[in-house]
Amino acid sequence: ASALSLPILASAAGNPVKVGDVLGRDLSVFGFGSLGHVGVLAGSNNVVQVMKATPYVNVVQYVSVAGFKVDTYWGSRARSVFTASTTTLTTLANQQRPHVQYDLYSSTPNPAVYSCLTLNSSGGCASYGWKKGSFRCDAFVKWLYSKTGNGSLGASTPKGTYNSTLLTITR
Repeated sequence: ASALSLPILASAAGNPVKVGDVLGRDLSVFGFGSLGHVGVLAGSNNVVQVMKATPYVNVVQYVSVAGFKVDTYWGSRARSVFTASTTTLTTLANQQRPHVQYDLYSSTPNPAVYSCLTLNSSGGCASYGWKKGSFRCDAFVKWLYSKTGNGSLGASTPKGTYNSTLLTITR
């Protein structure tokens, strides 16, 4: 019986358990796979991630944990205390969703911001709207962490973000 239970235990190892857990895996792109891909558990079996898609459409995506594990899965890592709720993460992600495009080259977060778009003749704001932004997967995860007051994950690659010293617990 114990031999039969080993594959079940092995397949469950490394699963995220709390909101804010960072999941990592190889990237399914030839030549870039080892750089990796990261996402954040936003709720029970709900991972928020940034993937290349049509600009300003479906760049911010939600997938199940199984849907995230489409390539070599690294596991999940966590901060000992993560201080944001599912509602907070989902609200932030959904605000960005229609206003960002994918950026393969920059690990620096460039969120869309709601601000003055045009000035009137007296210098006051005539119209407000969203200034477009861009994210790579690790930049999005880093932005979610800093925006929710959970610190800076640093690093310049998805694998580096996943291995951040701020994430002290490996699941």
